[in-house]
Amino acid sequence: MVDDFVDSIPMEREAVPLLAPSQPSARSSPSNDLEGGGDGSDTPGLRVGGDANPAVMERELSPTTSPALFNDALVSSPRDLLVFFVGCVAMVGAGTLYSFGAYEDRLKDALRLTQAQVEQVGFIGDLGVYLNGPWQGAVADQLGPKKSCAIWAIALFVGYFGLSLATTSGPKETAAPAAVALFLAGVGSGGLYLTTLGTLVRASTPASRGRTIGLLVALYGLSAAICTAAMQAVPGLANGEVSKFLTFLAFFTSSTGAVAACVLPLAKVHATSSTPVSSGGDDTPASLFKSVVAPLLALLKDSRFLINFGAFFAACGAGLMLINNVGSWTRSMLASPDGGGVSHALVVKARLVVLISLANAGGRAAAGIVGDIVNFQRGYLVCFAGAFLSAGFLAGIVGADFTEHATRETGLYLTALLVGFAYGNMWSITPAIVSELFGTRRFSTHWGWHIVAPAVAGSTMNAIAGSVYDAHAHSSDGGGGGLYCYGAQCYRTTLWLCAACGLVCALFGWSLGPYTKCSRRAALSE
Repeated sequence: MVDDFVDSIPMEREAVPLLAPSQPSARSSPSNDLEGGGDGSDTPGLRVGGDANPAVMERELSPTTSPALFNDALVSSPRDLLVFFVGCVAMVGAGTLYSFGAYEDRLKDALRLTQAQVEQVGFIGDLGVYLNGPWQGAVADQLGPKKSCAIWAIALFVGYFGLSLATTSGPKETAAPAAVALFLAGVGSGGLYLTTLGTLVRASTPASRGRTIGLLVALYGLSAAICTAAMQAVPGLANGEVSKFLTFLAFFTSSTGAVAACVLPLAKVHATSSTPVSSGGDDTPASLFKSVVAPLLALLKDSRFLINFGAFFAACGAGLMLINNVGSWTRSMLASPDGGGVSHALVVKARLVVLISLANAGGRAAAGIVGDIVNFQRGYLVCFAGAFLSAGFLAGIVGADFTEHATRETGLYLTALLVGFAYGNMWSITPAIVSELFGTRRFSTHWGWHIVAPAVAGSTMNAIAGSVYDAHAHSSDGGGGGLYCYGAQCYRTTLWLCAACGLVCALFGWSLGPYTKCSRRAALSE
């Protein structure tokens, strides 16, 4: 019954076949194909699921001559430059949700919330970004960038401005209004991210797609730092009422969405695609529901999706564990039960946060650039990212076993650098793989299903880390009443588990390599 439902979805295909007439087709029946081909656009796909044979596909798709890589510029006309620039600005606006930490304490004071309540507000905002990815992507693919970006601009304005009003005239000592407002901002943030990325992925050529994705997601990751710097530079925002900064975010983010709605439809789609970037689809509720569910059912039958999703899931779980627990891990390594070293631990924590952010952004840009320059398939790049993840957590494990604080601190820095870089790699490599394996026409929907992984994996690893920490917590820092854990045992089990996640990621990447090798060669032979 599921197969009949999936097969009933019309898949638009190119009239020109991906393979030369003299070559045997690697396809089986239409029901075994997703709509995308190796060129990352909408040419017929490779055989998928249990029938896929990477060795056969490589033999059938290998071009007679090796095409030059990195031979396409990111922009080739003033219009392309304008579209790409607006896309970059839209990514900065979309990533502002991650500036929550910059005003979290002032929001807590303005609403008179407990720490647990303000953390719940932040968590619900993250859910707005990640768990809504599938339907946000379907809206972007069905309606096109003009209508989609307008919707996300409204959601961003209502979310941030509503949060600003909650701090000035809303009820106090309750997190509900703030949570609803930040959830709406999260929906707008995730939607603008998926629409912008999907539009520019479709407009890029296969030889420049990695750089396009890498630069865009790097800016998305740096958005919090950019907005925080702007907050410090503009008088009245840094130390003034939090409502002023939230109002600034409301107008800034909605403006980027509005400009994107006007400019992104001008994007010129890659020549091998049959659907213009600016075109919209059927926006009826039934059609939108079908466009969300049908791709998932097709993806679940495809072993490539399961491998790619598994690698991303493992990497996100490990990376988010470090990002969300870096403060308590630093305190457990450098402070003592009598309260000594707490101030130094706070300084080191601030440095680690900056280091992770910079390494994350650098990893995103580097993975995209390297993927285009080097004649190396992206699936195998996942192996390197997994290896960096494991090496980073192993450095933290080894450093924690030393009694000298200097050695422990060195281990913390190495972990932050390697894990941040590898985590950024995966956010650049994985969407590029999605575009190459499954095509670009429904890229936003396909990628939207992939970004469910951070929400589930991050929550799972955070729960494990918290349980391990609480099991060893026994010391109180005098007067606060809270229980704290000190020493290597606080995170040793969690770090080993995260190192294992890096190994799983690398193994999945090795399994994915032959598939991406085929699709990469097919794309570059166009």
